[in-house]
Amino acid sequence: MGYIKSAQCCGTFFLVCFVAIANPMAAKASPWPMPEGEGQTITRTESFTSPTFRQLTTSMYTEYGLTPTATLTGKLAYATQEYGGQFPAATQGLTAAEISLQQQFKRTDRSVFSGQISYAAKTNMDRIQQSDNVRFAPITYGNAVEISILTGRSFNNEGTVFFTTQTGVRHALGDDADLVNFEFTAGIKPLARWMILAKSLNSISLQNDSGGVDYDIARLEPTIVYHRNDRASYAIGGSYDIYGRNLQTGNSIFFSIWNRF
Repeated sequence: MGYIKSAQCCGTFFLVCFVAIANPMAAKASPWPMPEGEGQTITRTESFTSPTFRQLTTSMYTEYGLTPTATLTGKLAYATQEYGGQFPAATQGLTAAEISLQQQFKRTDRSVFSGQISYAAKTNMDRIQQSDNVRFAPITYGNAVEISILTGRSFNNEGTVFFTTQTGVRHALGDDADLVNFEFTAGIKPLARWMILAKSLNSISLQNDSGGVDYDIARLEPTIVYHRNDRASYAIGGSYDIYGRNLQTGNSIFFSIWNRF
């Protein structure tokens, strides 16, 4: 957050908090680091539906400022799934277990450049994989490591208009295909307590799997955030899959609660 001027402090406060709130994916933080000795937790409930598949996911994301430039993040997510195709079935399990370390490399009054390394543990499942000749094939992710570059730019000292990017390569430590992940977020704060975010999330497979998970996905996600006070905020939004390969595509709605400590 901004430590030089009070206006910059307030602006970066919004950037750190609200960029992280909107992120439904892995343990990926805002490019602006958390202040040393401070942190936040974000709990999110998301309901995803497609023509033959439903998933309800509850996740918790935590980040903590280790130093003025280093932030530790983690995420756990658990889901229940129902498949209503030719062979109806249901299952439940862990969908995400990740830990990340982010380091700020360069920063100015309005921009930031950071790097991040993440480790993802093997999970029980994620979205069901499409297949015409199996009854139920939930995706099971193996262990993976991801290295990412994060950038952020605010267009004023108050942080009311900004954008961020994150580009990473996710290397599978097993049979899964490697992925190139790219995210772009644009945000505007039209009122003192309100923030509007628009996010694009994209994963492209390198198609080098050995019988493991291999998929592509492109998603759009608008979010509205209400900032209750310095310790709590609420977010509501939806996601819309505009393209997918080897997994179920559909739409979702979600609600997040953010608490700072």
